[in-house]
Amino acid sequence: MKKILLAVLVLTSFHPLLHARPLLTEEAQTLGQYYFDAAFSVADRGDNFGSPKVKYTTFTVPVRARLGVLSWADVGVTFRYVSQHLERGSDKLTGSSVGQVSPEFKLALSDRIGFLGIWHLRSGGNEDDLPIARGPDLEAVLLYQVPTAWPFHLNAGYVFREHYGSNLGIHDGTGVQVKPGNIFESRAALEIPLSDTFGLSTELAYYHVNEEKIAGEAVLGSAGEAMDALVGLVWHRGGWNMGLGAGFGLLKESHTSFDLERGAGDTLIKWTVAYKLKPMKPDL
Repeated sequence: MKKILLAVLVLTSFHPLLHARPLLTEEAQTLGQYYFDAAFSVADRGDNFGSPKVKYTTFTVPVRARLGVLSWADVGVTFRYVSQHLERGSDKLTGSSVGQVSPEFKLALSDRIGFLGIWHLRSGGNEDDLPIARGPDLEAVLLYQVPTAWPFHLNAGYVFREHYGSNLGIHDGTGVQVKPGNIFESRAALEIPLSDTFGLSTELAYYHVNEEKIAGEAVLGSAGEAMDALVGLVWHRGGWNMGLGAGFGLLKESHTSFDLERGAGDTLIKWTVAYKLKPMKPDL
């Protein structure tokens, strides 16, 4: 017990070190006035179902740009490319969506507490076998950085998901209204410094999704939860941040693919690179 108390004391008794960004968790701090940040990520997620035997993969490429308009406020936007592929016996189904857009704003409520708001604009389905569509969803996330020597970040948020129309992959089929379940999300990230520029990022995420409805009827088994762990190597130098990590599901989710971007499924590989620069201060 004394050793545990000593470790906690050491961890919380120093100023935080310079650190790289987590791979899943959002930091509480804003960029700073006139700073600009651009980030690019690639995520490959795999799900395997046993009865019937199905292999399901999701490939996501988000590109995010942010600007610090004030010392305590950022604005930004994310553009996404999402594709999915399903194999069930001899059947192979695919679907994709290009240009999903999500404007956002971020506020620093204090030195260690922040708020992130994201408006995921409506994205219509298409004639793919696996159409990708979403309503104009709203996401609100509270951010906190724990005052520890090793960078430790916490997130808690909620996604309010609106309905959208879909033909459910049936060509020339009649469109129906789909109301996906709202999502509670929480994430935590602890970076263990390995050197001045490298760190080991350990992250944990938990999601709970409410029941989905199609044409007003509840979908059996659509409510569920997921808990994921991720371990990655992160690097930072100057304005650069890079990270590569692998994640996996800790629960046997009842509805593991309730969202294409939240949850690691059975396996998740994610790579990200970002650069932060300070533009010239505008003449006033």
